Amino acid sequence: MMNKVTTKTRRKPALETLLNSAVTLLAENPGATLSQIASNAGIGRATLHRHFQDREELIAELVRRSLTTSRDVGKPILESDKPSLEKLKELVQVMIPLGDSYHFLMYEWKAMQLPDISDMYQQQMDALTELIETIKEEGHLNPELPVSWVVAVIDTMIYTAWKTVSDGFIARNDASELVINTLNNGVLTTN
Repeated sequence: MMNKVTTKTRRKPALETLLNSAVTLLAENPGATLSQIASNAGIGRATLHRHFQDREELIAELVRRSLTTSRDVGKPILESDKPSLEKLKELVQVMIPLGDSYHFLMYEWKAMQLPDISDMYQQQMDALTELIETIKEEGHLNPELPVSWVVAVIDTMIYTAWKTVSDGFIARNDASELVINTLNNGVLTTN
């Protein structure tokens, strides 16, 4: 008996190619139009519209992929038996390289308003919050700093690392260490 190849099965690789191409182009040109995205993927705009109604729908799918990827790389670290500070350092180290592809999403906050995307993001922030609470309970965190503040700072520092690498101000290989150094030592010296 022969396996039946469905239209959906045939389209999946084409969709992956389109999404990967969109990520590559948008990483270079965050304002790329649908026409430019289609051209970069080697398809016509009509083909792109078979998958995505408009640019917002395409961006929403890229945000979902980004959040899924970051969840998938972070989950084994969070579930490991490693010390909490080591988990935090590893999370930073695995999240920052993802920015090579997804830093353009910093400018696409409209997609973050979608309920499923908002829920995905909140789940990741909840996991980070739980880790920071553990770090605070273990005495590794300044007791005067609220956990919510530290979570926001870490999240913002990861985005900042993505942006500064993208803008060419720091080397990709230095970004994780700079975030960890800033967390450990702050930015001011005491005199």
